[in-house]
Amino acid sequence: MHFLFDYSAQISLANVAIRAEAIDARAVIAALADELATARPLTDKEAFRALAGRVREKTGAKGKALFHPIRLALTGEQEGLELDLAVPLIEQGAAVRNAGLRAVFSAADRAAAFLHELEKPVTNA
Repeated sequence: MHFLFDYSAQISLANVAIRAEAIDARAVIAALADELATARPLTDKEAFRALAGRVREKTGAKGKALFHPIRLALTGEQEGLELDLAVPLIEQGAAVRNAGLRAVFSAADRAAAFLHELEKPVTNA
């Protein structure tokens, strides 16, 4: 569950394998960020599934080609908890961030940050 509190698009995309997968799936990540920018919070499985369906319609991606990029963008990880369980947890955590708890970034914030970091040029330091 550390992905709730330790999310960083920048750190995730520093992983060469994650960056390569994200670049290949940029259309899905961009559609995800676009959908999340105007969607209501995904506080239950059905809301997440409906959003994933809209991303599928926009991109034509299905199965792993759809859900893996969503996982990368929203959790910064290549595997983990089922997304229809993880995303509502992300949203519920983001809803209580003003209660004096450690910040949990919403799905929309995560997708936008991941897309922003993905579009930055890679520097070899």
